[in-house]
Amino acid sequence: MVQWWQSERPIVLLVAVFVVLGVVYSVTVPLWEAPDEVAHFAYVAHLVRTRSLPVQQMGVLDEAHQPPLYYVVAALVGSVADLNDTTGAYQRNPGFVWAGQGGSEHNAALHHTAETFPYRGIALAAHLARWVSILTGAVTVVFTYAIARRVFPETRGLALLAAALTAFNPQFLFVSGSVSLDGMTAMTCTLALWQLIRTLERPPRWQGWALTGVWCGLAVLSKPSAFVVGLVAGILLLLCAVRHHSWGLPWRGALPLGVTFLLVSGWWFVRNWALYGDPLGWQTFLANWAVVQRNSRVRWDDVCRFFTTQFQSYWARFGWMTISTPGWVYPLLLVLCGLSLVGWGIWFWRRRHRSLSGAQLFGLISLALFPLLQEAFQFRSIFVFNDSWYQGRYLFPAVAALSTLLAAGLWNLTSNRVAPIVSIVVGAGLLLLSIAAPIWVIRPLYTTPALAKWQVWTLPHRSDVTFGERIRLLGYRMERAEASDQRNVTITFYWQAVQHPELDYSVFVHVINEAGELITQGDVGLGSDQNYPTSAWWAGDIVPSQHALVLPPDGYEIRVGVYFWADGSRLPAVENGIPVGDLITLDSEFLKQ
Repeated sequence: MVQWWQSERPIVLLVAVFVVLGVVYSVTVPLWEAPDEVAHFAYVAHLVRTRSLPVQQMGVLDEAHQPPLYYVVAALVGSVADLNDTTGAYQRNPGFVWAGQGGSEHNAALHHTAETFPYRGIALAAHLARWVSILTGAVTVVFTYAIARRVFPETRGLALLAAALTAFNPQFLFVSGSVSLDGMTAMTCTLALWQLIRTLERPPRWQGWALTGVWCGLAVLSKPSAFVVGLVAGILLLLCAVRHHSWGLPWRGALPLGVTFLLVSGWWFVRNWALYGDPLGWQTFLANWAVVQRNSRVRWDDVCRFFTTQFQSYWARFGWMTISTPGWVYPLLLVLCGLSLVGWGIWFWRRRHRSLSGAQLFGLISLALFPLLQEAFQFRSIFVFNDSWYQGRYLFPAVAALSTLLAAGLWNLTSNRVAPIVSIVVGAGLLLLSIAAPIWVIRPLYTTPALAKWQVWTLPHRSDVTFGERIRLLGYRMERAEASDQRNVTITFYWQAVQHPELDYSVFVHVINEAGELITQGDVGLGSDQNYPTSAWWAGDIVPSQHALVLPPDGYEIRVGVYFWADGSRLPAVENGIPVGDLITLDSEFLKQ
């Protein structure tokens, strides 16, 4: 055990960092801000509520055409949440750039305090589904490492670089932190590829082909496009037969491969045939999703846009494909890929007089063939669908192969002595990019006036005062700045909507001397400084208000209340369940702080 830990500690630590980053992405990116996340969660919720698979309905644009593997796992985990509690439910943002109303905002949904941590209801179920994606991503990283170790057994550092290229790919982290079947698809395809490469080391053994069929079946139950990995397995089986001059091998491999594949996934094709008249339900899908289909001929600029968008969104294009990194990032990533190609040229030159073992040859063919066929499948889509399908995440089924190929090229770019340094630089660079993306690229575009629930946990003075059964004062804090014989202070109050306020309310803060006279006051419209008046608040929203005051040296009290600005009418105040008129007086001990 100690020896294993010493040898495998780097990959364990790398996976741990990936999980931490995945959690960061999942809590930083607001709910419903990943592609199709609303529809993916609706599938999960349908399973939880009905215990049955959804059926494609004409006129309903959902994910009912997708196989159920990810959704079933997410439903099992998410069933602990109360879906009757609509906290955090999707609320369409009419100002979203894709909403069709001329908007330019990046957020597809409106976001409020209720959906923040600690989660409950729909928000909790959605985050649990996101964490399922994180775990599938972690498994993908582990088996990317395992694949690279099998194909390049002499260089552990190369395998670590391959794992890092997957783990620290910002887009892979973004997808792994969302409600999406792409993480499950990447995991099952990676496991299928790993099992295939293992099987190719001893191709006559039927057990290996049977296990490959199991993983290929699970991959197809994750997403239909994962059939490519099964096609790769079939092609490699034929190539093995040619190399070994064994025409019995295809039958000894194809039979267990096909039988286990059908045992795992065959029921899905039968169901589709019974419901839609074809094994994939494809014609029903096309009829239903005519809105995303191409209505013009493919031109050269479409091809260029396909490859450009796909490359950028394979690495870092967030939100609903609306958020990009700074422009200089993509050329650097392109240079990285170009250097890898140069490294492969050097590798071939070095080995021009040496032959490969059968296992390594077939392993390399598998690594190259899988992404090529996956890309061919995606390229074909530009003749059917519009640019909403030009997404790099559709290559994630082959992410392990792509990362291993990229790592091998970079590793062979220099000598074995320098290669580890190059790997550390590349891995560290990607790690920094993956850390920076959620903090400085993604989150600033999703700022909302409403605070998160945890942001009021540390208030120095808490209160429980409700005004008009609409707005609650949760607490306040004061910052002092002494100035000659006066006291300049800023008091920040934290307000929460008990229910949706219909009017725009203001808050008054009065400083009263010992004679009961008004010395100074600081009135503000609640939320006005953030263009978020109370009529826009949703139940549960927490919004601060700041009041700058000049206090007398002594003998004063501060009174606070809420009123409707149009007529000055004040809302009645109830403190700790007891009516106290239409205002409250701040704690005198608080004023001495």
